[in-house]
Amino acid sequence: MTEIESILMRFLKQFDITEIDQQLIYSLSLQCRIQNYPKKIILSKEGSHNKYVFIIKKGFVRRYAISDGKDITLEFAQENEMITSRYALVTGNPTIDYIETIEDSVVLKFNFESIKELHSIYQIAPKIGNVLRDRYFLKLENRILTLQKSSGEARYNDLLQNHEHILKRASLGQIASYLGMTQENLSRIRAKKS
Repeated sequence: MTEIESILMRFLKQFDITEIDQQLIYSLSLQCRIQNYPKKIILSKEGSHNKYVFIIKKGFVRRYAISDGKDITLEFAQENEMITSRYALVTGNPTIDYIETIEDSVVLKFNFESIKELHSIYQIAPKIGNVLRDRYFLKLENRILTLQKSSGEARYNDLLQNHEHILKRASLGQIASYLGMTQENLSRIRAKKS
């Protein structure tokens, strides 16, 4: 098994997909490349037409948007997680966000268009796509509910309990924008916890 096949298997196994076809993994691996990026490299830029999907082998990456000159962190991805500009994949329009490495990162990179071709060849491929899509939508719904229904302190506590790696790996500004608050509010909340 190649390194790329191993990364793909490890990524897919976390979703309890029992029928992973080794031939599908092999075919997927032919569409992928492993890339090394130093920190602070833009992998995808607003307005671009790329349709890349990234699986993080090592490192830490974030997706963000710029609104009224402010940087708003939308999501983070660490080892064995996927990140992409879903808007571009679904609509075919240019991306509306950025993807950037926060740390030196090793990522598996592939073009979504080449993966779509495998749907007609392998019966399990659409099922895997559906599982990944459903997991993303559940994650997104949970994030929206948390932002809408929870206080800033509750959002920080959730991050502390369930995603402590973000607190260790991202900057204060990135964390604050992810939590939907100012750096000053985040600093006050953190000071209360000390």
